[in-house]
Amino acid sequence: KKWLIAGKAVKAALRVATKRKLSEAMGKGAGSSRAMVMAGGSGGGGGVVGGSAPAWVAEKLDSIERTLAVLSKSGVGREASSATTSYQDPRDVLLLPPVNNQLEEKSDVSTIEHIRLEFAANILRIVGMEGSVVVKIASNLPRSNYKNNAFRNSYLYDGGTGTIWLHHERFAATGDLTLALVHALSHIKVNPTDLSSDESVAFTSEFFRNLRLVTSELASGGGGGG
Repeated sequence: KKWLIAGKAVKAALRVATKRKLSEAMGKGAGSSRAMVMAGGSGGGGGVVGGSAPAWVAEKLDSIERTLAVLSKSGVGREASSATTSYQDPRDVLLLPPVNNQLEEKSDVSTIEHIRLEFAANILRIVGMEGSVVVKIASNLPRSNYKNNAFRNSYLYDGGTGTIWLHHERFAATGDLTLALVHALSHIKVNPTDLSSDESVAFTSEFFRNLRLVTSELASGGGGGG
């Protein structure tokens, strides 16, 4: 819709500018032929005398306006706007998929990562998903189709095995691990087949509910360490 408004504004501005030029030309005592040229009408059908834009320009703007109207009704503009304005976690932006775009399990798991895997298992227990989901560490993740997901590069869910593959960078700090994992679990609880759209009311409600559970448990000292 905003592109339609912009197109109409350009069209109106062009007409105003043409009228101004015509007025200036006439005020300086220019002949009628010069005034006609300024208005786009030189006798060859290029425009209309009286302040209108040259015919070909008006036709082009009308064509653009019609095209934008079709795009607006189809929702293309809204989809593009949504895709470009959705929030993405700053760390997530840096987690680019590998050249081969393949999932790679991390083989050399460190001691601290083992401890944080146990911590992740506690989070599963707190939100009631222990036994139905397992967490594994990936050294690289392929590109996901999680549109409008703030952690689209941080995790990948395999519904067939019930595995959440978390990028190893998320194990660098307990806070990062907690946030990304609770985010993933909330999407899975709402719709395990589609982890897109953080703007969903159902997801937002589930995410904050799970955050409340986890933070309350951690504050009481029952969530493990790491």
